[in-house]
Amino acid sequence: MTSASKGGAIITGGAGGIGCEIARRLKADGFRVVITDIDGEAGARVGDELQVEFVPGDVTSEADMRRVVESAGPVDVLAVLPGMVAGRRFEGSIALHAEHEGITEQEALDRIMSRTRLKRFIEPGEVAAAVSYLASDDAVGVTGIFLDVSGGFE
Repeated sequence: MTSASKGGAIITGGAGGIGCEIARRLKADGFRVVITDIDGEAGARVGDELQVEFVPGDVTSEADMRRVVESAGPVDVLAVLPGMVAGRRFEGSIALHAEHEGITEQEALDRIMSRTRLKRFIEPGEVAAAVSYLASDDAVGVTGIFLDVSGGFE
């Protein structure tokens, strides 16, 4: 789609690292961006920082998501981000894994990282670049794919 015809983009989990970076990237690409997040304080802060619309919402609430869609108007891009990246929930998973295996948390993390080709976490900007590509004219021939931006997790 040409920049003149770019419409709206909704990003759920827009207050988090990946969601924030996708919102930043798509706004720079010329989309009208609406972010939503269950964390109202962080969502409002990101909305102000990026100068995009923030609509508080819980992705598990049909009523909330209807409000978000109504606010966004015509939508060309929908990025749904459930939020399981490095953070408290991930750290809790590492701790449980370590306890179950009888190893330290660092050893558990090292085991997980050894199963990725890049041997590191993916940066939010790397995910945003993939979304930006798929939302661009360059991807017009790309249909029906699953694009795994995981660093080659095996």
